[in-house]
Amino acid sequence: MSAEQRLLVLVGATRNEARNIPMVIADLAQARDEMRELEVDLELIVIDDASTDDTVKRLHAEAELRGMRVQVVEGPGRGLSQAITSGLRLALETKATCIGTIDFDGQHDPVELSLLVAAFDSNNPRPDCVFGSRFLNRSTFTGVSPMRRVLSHGARFALRVATRTRLPSDPTTSFRVSSPETVRSFLDEVPVDELGGYEFFFWFAVYVASRGTFADVPIRFRPRLAGASKMHFHQVLAAALTLREVGGRAREWQRMRLPDGGFPVYPTEYLDSLGELDGYNSWIVDSFASFVRGNVLEVGAGTGTVTTRLAQLESVTSITAIEPDPARWESLAAAVARRSGGCPITPLLGTIDATTDTFDTVLYCNSAEHIRDIVPELRAAALRCAPGARRVVFGPAHEALYCEIDRLSGHWRRFVTTRLSRDLRAAGYEVVHAQYLDPVGAVAYFAGGRVGGVSSLSPRLLWIFERVVLPISRLVTPITRRFMGKNVLVVGQRAP
Repeated sequence: MSAEQRLLVLVGATRNEARNIPMVIADLAQARDEMRELEVDLELIVIDDASTDDTVKRLHAEAELRGMRVQVVEGPGRGLSQAITSGLRLALETKATCIGTIDFDGQHDPVELSLLVAAFDSNNPRPDCVFGSRFLNRSTFTGVSPMRRVLSHGARFALRVATRTRLPSDPTTSFRVSSPETVRSFLDEVPVDELGGYEFFFWFAVYVASRGTFADVPIRFRPRLAGASKMHFHQVLAAALTLREVGGRAREWQRMRLPDGGFPVYPTEYLDSLGELDGYNSWIVDSFASFVRGNVLEVGAGTGTVTTRLAQLESVTSITAIEPDPARWESLAAAVARRSGGCPITPLLGTIDATTDTFDTVLYCNSAEHIRDIVPELRAAALRCAPGARRVVFGPAHEALYCEIDRLSGHWRRFVTTRLSRDLRAAGYEVVHAQYLDPVGAVAYFAGGRVGGVSSLSPRLLWIFERVVLPISRLVTPITRRFMGKNVLVVGQRAP
């Protein structure tokens, strides 16, 4: 695309900002004129999130007066994050060469948009996102209460601790300009329809910092002209409760920057050693047996240690077992051939695309952590689900437990219940069950893997785990199921 065709599409959300609109549109018109010197044109997409005053009328009138190109759309009425998300989806339908976001309360100076756009050209390589920061030298941060300052600085600190990565200096700012490719990948890979309040902005900042590149530009943060901030304590609390989940996703995204995640070509030792534990694998199946029924699709069946046990359940009428690794698929097929009794099993080589049938249960047992792009995978799996079908996910829990064993096993992630629940809801499921399992195993795993640096399990350690740790864990799990365990189990169900 030639320079004269460059286009910045700016997305903003409004709710009862009629008194601020004239100043904001006037400043945006000035910014448009200045950006034309950079050979960049400006268009606006404004999502009105259930305004009850003259905001929409003022927007149209001021835009016509200033000759601004603006598209005003009624928002979903589900808060700022969802309003911005809907606006960004519209922006991706345009010919935008960069996409920005801005507040419509007048606290951002639109004239500084030219600085953000220029940062794309002055940085090499070109950043995925440029953030307008309130916390750099030459920045100003005025017109806010002491409590707002404390919350802003506290959010910066909490995000850095949770993600353990270098973030933009102002990760919660909504004044930013991004490449369309980055916006599109974020909307595709993250369950954005589940984000509420102001969560969109810091989730996007963590995503960019973990997976791409960014630049910071100092800005002048101005006092509000009229009205009051719409940030409430319950939104701050809701955001704080997502920190553990965001931290886990950040480290998952960081692994995606490494060639093949930094994993071995195909890990076998740890997985095969667990496959030999009869009591352990029976316990796994027992943990979710009550949720499995009818025609079952098992994704990532491995060598069949779980598959053959599923076939003994009275509630299961047939099993389609998919395994992507040829060597493991041969072991799976051999295990199926050796069995006697139980329901029919069809072993397939490949991924979930290997079948187009629909099923009553789709099971991911210790396999979802091996799938690089889990959100698209869960959406694809939804197409294989009959009405009322259940999605059962059993896997490793808590990113804090991630250690060398996980890396050697090819784990992209460890889960928390809130994260899996969010992902399942984003794929169209109602979450009907979520819990942690094996709390004593979590302590042993942390001590051995994270503290002791153990990277393999000896027969003696496996014997101790199966004969001592696991029985105690089964007794303790009812007490710790909501917050602690080495494994996680989440079940979603589609509407009938």
